[in-house]
Amino acid sequence: MGVMIVFMLQALNLMKRLSDQCKVEIFFLDWEQAKVAPAENLYDQPKQVPVSVWRSIFMSNEWAKLQTFRFCNTEFCLIGVLILLEGLRWKNGGTAKPNLNDLSDGTLNPILLFAMDIICWIIFVIGQVLQ
Repeated sequence: MGVMIVFMLQALNLMKRLSDQCKVEIFFLDWEQAKVAPAENLYDQPKQVPVSVWRSIFMSNEWAKLQTFRFCNTEFCLIGVLILLEGLRWKNGGTAKPNLNDLSDGTLNPILLFAMDIICWIIFVIGQVLQ
């Protein structure tokens, strides 16, 4: 029941954030002037070449990247958590044994395994934020 409530509240939060982002009015002003192409011969007038539409696309792409700045690198966290859980066998800390120093194989408890995953994620995220 608690998971469903959390899911619904997160969905409401996401809808509110999307609504706020849709209401923002941003105007990009590009001050670049049209370029003048040289004339092909002495009797022709120079031609004006308009600014490419790709410039606007790249500019909006950079704006989107600036909006999604993250404090932690997701790929680094995923690889680090994988190394801790599988490489150092910390996933065996999710077995129902009272001794955390015993990382031998056993029956994994899903709740304890989830707790080990969260601990590993917290280690890497705090490490990156403090750096």
